[in-house]
Amino acid sequence: MDNLRNDLIVAFQEGNFLQVVYEKSLGEPENLSALKTELVSLHNAGLIDVVACFSRLENHSDAGYDFFLTRHILEKILPDLNAPVKPVMDCVLHLVNKAGEDMAAGTPFGPFIDFCAVEPSRPEESLKQIKASIGQFADLLTPTIVAGARIDTRHYLNEAVQLTSHENIEIRKRAIFSLGRIQNYKDSELYETALACLELAAAKECDDHLLGNIIKSAFSLYKQDKSQEEQIVNLINRALSKGGDHALHAASELFGFDFRELPEALLAALLEHLRRVKPQNKGTLDNIDYGLVKLINREEPTKGIEFLEDILLANPNDISMDIFDSVIRELCKNKKVLNKVLTKWFLRGDRVLCEGIHAVVNKDLHHDVLLEIDPSELISIDLVHIFFLARKTIGYLFFKPLTAASVVISLMRITNKEETLRQLGALLFDPLLLNFPGKVKDFLIQQKDIESGQAKATIESALMFFDEYMDALKSTGAIPELHPSQAQREAHRRHFSQLLSESFKKAEKKSVFLSLVSKSVLLYGRKSINYVYGLNGKCSRMETPLLSHGTEIEIPWLQIIDPFGLEYMLRIFRVERIKA
Repeated sequence: MDNLRNDLIVAFQEGNFLQVVYEKSLGEPENLSALKTELVSLHNAGLIDVVACFSRLENHSDAGYDFFLTRHILEKILPDLNAPVKPVMDCVLHLVNKAGEDMAAGTPFGPFIDFCAVEPSRPEESLKQIKASIGQFADLLTPTIVAGARIDTRHYLNEAVQLTSHENIEIRKRAIFSLGRIQNYKDSELYETALACLELAAAKECDDHLLGNIIKSAFSLYKQDKSQEEQIVNLINRALSKGGDHALHAASELFGFDFRELPEALLAALLEHLRRVKPQNKGTLDNIDYGLVKLINREEPTKGIEFLEDILLANPNDISMDIFDSVIRELCKNKKVLNKVLTKWFLRGDRVLCEGIHAVVNKDLHHDVLLEIDPSELISIDLVHIFFLARKTIGYLFFKPLTAASVVISLMRITNKEETLRQLGALLFDPLLLNFPGKVKDFLIQQKDIESGQAKATIESALMFFDEYMDALKSTGAIPELHPSQAQREAHRRHFSQLLSESFKKAEKKSVFLSLVSKSVLLYGRKSINYVYGLNGKCSRMETPLLSHGTEIEIPWLQIIDPFGLEYMLRIFRVERIKA
């Protein structure tokens, strides 16, 4: 302990205090605990000035310490320090500003609240400094009000209410926000005062940021007293009606992170307004994505599906299903809902919706998920609708042939009309069996033993027709056009290999894993060798055996024989629509 104390005092005197603090914090948890205790003791004894030192903390790579880890040490000890309020305010704002856009490690506002709440004089002094230097200290208004409310709720609530009428918009924003952060509205009179203040602000204010803060604070009040549901819902609805992007973002946070606490009336209001989200607001869309997962997971997912559908249809060229990656993962797990969405969206035929199904099904690159039609979503089971749905499925899911085949087979189960079954069987044969004679044929052979009735008979008929086709093809003898020369085959392989290589490079750029590790290329050998430095500083040799892996790709026959004809057919399947 004495060595630690001496090292810290010497470092403070020599000007490398922060580097030493960072080094002493590494290692065992006991080291960090002892460091915090010693820092508080030395500061309160007047031997070092911790606040002044941390006011010089920098966020750059050659500083000699990690900015966020070092800042975290001050956050833990700040409430225990005996220090004047203004230098602490300067220090906290310095640390917030130096963090820049990277706020993953949190902010010092929480520790500042704890610091101010220790003594009644601290929030008083902080509020005084804020009023004297609004431009400098406005960001500290909310933590000051929250800290003061822990000591005297009525006084600091009145301060916040008065500041909601301040001439400076930045002060009004933070005063409104602080009304929702006060946690001890035990007196109903105080609660009503805060709620009335928010209602007045919603009526007279037009600033988008401020309206977003009204939404957040109103919902915080709702969580403290849910009997005020109707009044809170009307208040949030009023703010959303006047607000823009920031108000919608506040609403998306409620939808994404407080979904389980939303009353039905408020949920309906949020869904109504969030439909007008702009494509460029990625953060808002991410929050909507999180909330949609919970909405779709309900016993009745229709409301969530329709909401997602409306957003996609409102921005068909700017918002795609790929943005909602959490929803995609959920649909991959929930086949029942995916079947409903597939049936509904393919029947509509809108490109953005159909491509959305394609995005979900292609989430798993290595396996074909088996799906089926949801009969409850079928408008009619006549030939036109069933055949249209089968063609649309093949058009968008052609390169997932088992998925496409499983959907076509499910359509066979819901009809007994001979012509409809014949048309579905023809689609199984061409283009699925003709292009994927390996995996599709194996799947159909397996499936015909599971199916019964006319579906079984239709599958058997398609397989028989395919066998006859292959026999007839072989009987024609050697067709030169079907047997390219060695040079032509090698040229095609080189071309295909180049396409794959470019595709891999694009995928690697998006890889989170490859951005964290280095990449090396082994020309030959059975194992790789690395040298790793241990805690003892010695270098150890590590050998990693190399294992082989492979994958099998079945290329559609027509992609080689008639690629333009195949592409034209799939495009026709994708663009055709049913006229109402």
